[in-house]
Amino acid sequence: MRKPLDVRLVPAALVAWGSAAVLAPAGTRTSVTAAVVAACAAAVVAVLHVAGPGRTSDGIAVLTLAVAATVAASAAVTAARASSTLADDAAASGATVRLTATVTSDPRPIRAPWEDGPPSRSSVTLRVTRIETGPELSRRAAQDVRLPVSVVGGGAWTDVAYGTSITTSGTLRPADSSRPERYELVRPTRPELVAPENAPLRVAARVRAGLAATVADRDADVAGLVRGMTVGDRAALAPELDEAMRTTGLTHLTAVSGAHVVIVVGTLLALLVLLKVPPAGRVAVLVVALAAFVLLVRPDASVLRAAAMGSVALLGIAAGRPASALPALGTSVVVLLVVDPWLARSFGFVLSVVATGALVLGASPLAAALERRRVPSWLALLVAVPTVAQLACGPVVVLLSPTLPTYAVLANVLVTPVVAPATVSGVLAALLSTASPGLAEVVVLPACWAADWIARVSTTLAGWPGAALPWPEGVPGAVLLAAATLTAWAAVAAIPAVRWSWQDARVRHRRARSVARSRRPASGVRACR
Repeated sequence: MRKPLDVRLVPAALVAWGSAAVLAPAGTRTSVTAAVVAACAAAVVAVLHVAGPGRTSDGIAVLTLAVAATVAASAAVTAARASSTLADDAAASGATVRLTATVTSDPRPIRAPWEDGPPSRSSVTLRVTRIETGPELSRRAAQDVRLPVSVVGGGAWTDVAYGTSITTSGTLRPADSSRPERYELVRPTRPELVAPENAPLRVAARVRAGLAATVADRDADVAGLVRGMTVGDRAALAPELDEAMRTTGLTHLTAVSGAHVVIVVGTLLALLVLLKVPPAGRVAVLVVALAAFVLLVRPDASVLRAAAMGSVALLGIAAGRPASALPALGTSVVVLLVVDPWLARSFGFVLSVVATGALVLGASPLAAALERRRVPSWLALLVAVPTVAQLACGPVVVLLSPTLPTYAVLANVLVTPVVAPATVSGVLAALLSTASPGLAEVVVLPACWAADWIARVSTTLAGWPGAALPWPEGVPGAVLLAAATLTAWAAVAAIPAVRWSWQDARVRHRRARSVARSRRPASGVRACR
């Protein structure tokens, strides 16, 4: 019998998500008001809980309201930090500003519609720490800020290093309110280095560059996939292959996510168990490895979600109370949204949480249902995981691209067996690339073979008829797909239940007849009176 699910943190996680999504772009005043209202409501429910019968639902309500108040307060603080009167005035007047900032993302290539070759421009995110305006030094105004700004530029901007401090100039333009970046820097000048990245980021950059050099002589698709699957570096991924993987629902392989974290941490844990390292030592090693892996692949939304869940699990192991998946997911969602409310509006975070929740709730029941229909257990799980993930993430993906990947489940079933070996091989090769490049070229071979298989599967299935079916776009399309998914799930679940209930009836009928025959007197033997 399955252990009942612990859903006590689910309401808090959902309310935290909704609160963060609404309040992140709402501004300081609205967020402060929401925080005060939620805190007062939590206090009232807590008083009634103490004075009343003390039901469990009251405790859950208090926790949920307290989480809402905390998220609202965090949104208010985030909005206050990101405000700058000097930046507002400069954006309104179109004045040139000089920014001192830290690079908070790797350059993301942007291809213009008229470009045939490699993209000549990249998009970069900055965290501005100081803004200066004014043409003359004696009349220059300056302000220390904590302002997120996005930049699109060519030349040196395509090679700017993650974590470095730079200075640049340009004109500020208000960005879309749905994004965490308050402004866009228009016509940026060449970035000038102020300070290099810190030591851990420098080591991570060397490892990423070492992996790129290790696979440089391989086929372009293979090299791009190995870098993407191992460290989330999509810079070398060919646009045609990227589109094929999008059509077949395989883009999650190059966006380092929870699966990659589980593979790396799980492999290391198995090695520690094999070496008979005591539990306390295992937790310490895994914490360090988890932090190092996050630095290596960059702290994107899906990586942060997986790392937070892993941290909760490791904390439970250290405390002697291993955490189950659903409470760990709820805790990670609440903590991350308190730290950064803008994550609620990140499609990467949304897809990561939705997929994880769907796997926790639906993968095992679907696999069990397939096993009852005489499907081998290994195949049942192999089919159940991508099916549940695709059904759950479909409505969210439609918001990004209004098409349905017809062969997504088949593609994932075909490539899933090679993902783990490719990830482990790629990570080991990356770690060895700086110390022993020759050995790294040997270790990376399984990752290259796996990448070649994934590229063949994605390009082949993407060329099949009806690989991407059109679907209504926007929120109506997402709601329609969600309703269709729930309807189909209920229908499929109901039909086998009817079929198997008739089979059970036939079995019971045969058993009853068998019992009746066994009680009947044997032929030629007179029954006793």
